[in-house]
Amino acid sequence: MDTIVTTSKSAGGDLVATAERLAARLRSPYMRREGRSLAELRAASGGEIVIVLESDRTVCRVGGKVFFFHPNMAKQRISVLALGQSDPMTDALELRPGDHVLDATLGLGADAIVAAHVVGESGRVVATESVAIIAEIVADGLQRFTCDLAELNAAMRRVEVVAEDHLTFLRRQAEDGFDVVYFDPMFETPLLSSVALSPLRELADHRRVSPEAIAEARRVARRRVIVKHNRESPVWDELGISQVVGGSASPVAYGIIWCQEDRP
Repeated sequence: MDTIVTTSKSAGGDLVATAERLAARLRSPYMRREGRSLAELRAASGGEIVIVLESDRTVCRVGGKVFFFHPNMAKQRISVLALGQSDPMTDALELRPGDHVLDATLGLGADAIVAAHVVGESGRVVATESVAIIAEIVADGLQRFTCDLAELNAAMRRVEVVAEDHLTFLRRQAEDGFDVVYFDPMFETPLLSSVALSPLRELADHRRVSPEAIAEARRVARRRVIVKHNRESPVWDELGISQVVGGSASPVAYGIIWCQEDRP
């Protein structure tokens, strides 16, 4: 689908310059707003996807839906962890302060944010996203979104976003370059409660995690590779994952692939 980049009607010079740089990175045309409605810009350009830079966020409009960054459940999850309670994802990953984590499927970024909180300032979280528009909007939001929870703000700023397919990125990494590699692909059957993911699904990469990606992840991960999916999904057999945890109280489960350092 063709994409155009623009700004809000009241944008100043700095925001216009930022929009022009974004358009160049996306290899999409930048269109000056000049008081025109988004419908008028669409009609003039033929663009089906419109990215609008506003003063406090970047918004993508596609297929009648609106996509923008929000940390979603990350705030609640970090608050729960602060109370000494558990988080299913961080338990499955067995994250420790100082860990280096590769989130191979960024999406809206909630899991990467929680991981960045747990590994702390001495750790590192890199998140790859194959869809450039998603990567740009989430990377922008991670740096600009601010709320009343300081721990969340700090964690968001530490997530490093790479706009690249995870397999391509993995192939370039050194052996044992990360402690944990994590995959959370789009589910084939959406969870009804995942309302926040609805706009994302219009843009997302729906490919399954490939056996080749798992092989590269095993080479790159020191301790473990984790795949999140529906408990009843055939993906476990397809990827040769025999240990699956979670899914008893929710439809979400985590497949664990042990690497040499973490093998029981």
